[in-house]
Amino acid sequence: VCVCVCVSLSGVVCALLHGMTLEDGEVFAELDCVVIGASWTGLSVAAALRAYGVKRFVMLESGAGAGAFWYGNYERIRLHTPWHGLPCDGGMALYDYPMFKPKQAIVRYLQDYFHLHRLEAFARFGERVVGITKQGPGQWRVETECEAGRRRYFCRFVAVCTSKLRVPFVPTVAGLGAFEGRVLHSREYRTGEAFTNKNVLVVGSGNSAAEIAADLVECGAGEVTLLVYNPRIFIPLRRLGFTAWVGMILGKLT
Repeated sequence: VCVCVCVSLSGVVCALLHGMTLEDGEVFAELDCVVIGASWTGLSVAAALRAYGVKRFVMLESGAGAGAFWYGNYERIRLHTPWHGLPCDGGMALYDYPMFKPKQAIVRYLQDYFHLHRLEAFARFGERVVGITKQGPGQWRVETECEAGRRRYFCRFVAVCTSKLRVPFVPTVAGLGAFEGRVLHSREYRTGEAFTNKNVLVVGSGNSAAEIAADLVECGAGEVTLLVYNPRIFIPLRRLGFTAWVGMILGKLT
């Protein structure tokens, strides 16, 4: 039994970001903005800054590339918002990708957006922010850790673009310590193939819970139970997609 708890400016930029090496790491000063995170929000903020002519900014991401957060999610995950995309994407979300993007399409879309807006010179991957300090009006210090050591950035503005779902929330459940089966958060779940012929209790009724429950059933789990607080209405994506198409067509006609 298992319980699954269900969340071409490079030369200019390099010159602006040139720092001096100190005993406690590199220092980068006189930046306009530091963007933290390179997923949906971080990429759109960075693209907007560049579009408005801001050159003195960096985008910090602890992962290995744009959209790195999504690599850590389960294989079946899919966006439930029709044509979910970012501003000024050249129509990619509508014409080049499925209506409901699966995991690999999400990562590819974010990376395509990153290259479309030529954000390579502004991005610093593999760099984790460990501290943000306000030193005065329009004066911020951002401290990071990376393979090269510690770094400090001084800037006028900080855009924190990390998802509130980045850190899994694991509730305290009385008696859970006595449970002899496996307990894991949806963030740890990858595929239902590991639960063939096993009985699984899925706690929750959101998108992740519903997707994981369906995945478990299709992968041959024994008995799958979805534990919810109140009655729920589940709408197949196929039906939701049809509604979205009708809405778009009617919107164009009116």
